[in-house]
Amino acid sequence: MPAGAQAQVVGEMRLQGLLLGAAAVAGAVLTAGLVARWGEVWPRWMPVLHGRPVPVAAAVVPGTVIALAICSAAVPMASMAVAADQLWMLLLFPLPVWGPALGAATLAYALRRRSERERPGTIGGS
Repeated sequence: MPAGAQAQVVGEMRLQGLLLGAAAVAGAVLTAGLVARWGEVWPRWMPVLHGRPVPVAAAVVPGTVIALAICSAAVPMASMAVAADQLWMLLLFPLPVWGPALGAATLAYALRRRSERERPGTIGGS
């Protein structure tokens, strides 16, 4: 392989690694936000939004999309690990557990926020 092609492959692998790491961090933050207080009220460090309630759809829509993506990737990942007799991959990439867990956390968040009473002084709370 020529040196230029090898450098391109290394660059592509680095980009894929960065994107995979960013997706994992975003998923972890999303999952934590579904159970933490800052998932219901914008944190103090958010300009303009701080102190306001987080719209339910702002957490439920990405949570659902990511949970479905993880669940759809879990089946081929698990079958690949079993076929290659490398079950340690399921510990390294726990997609079969993480996808349904994120889906359950998203559902619990939606149900918890749906049952909140309207605050007085808001449009729906008179």
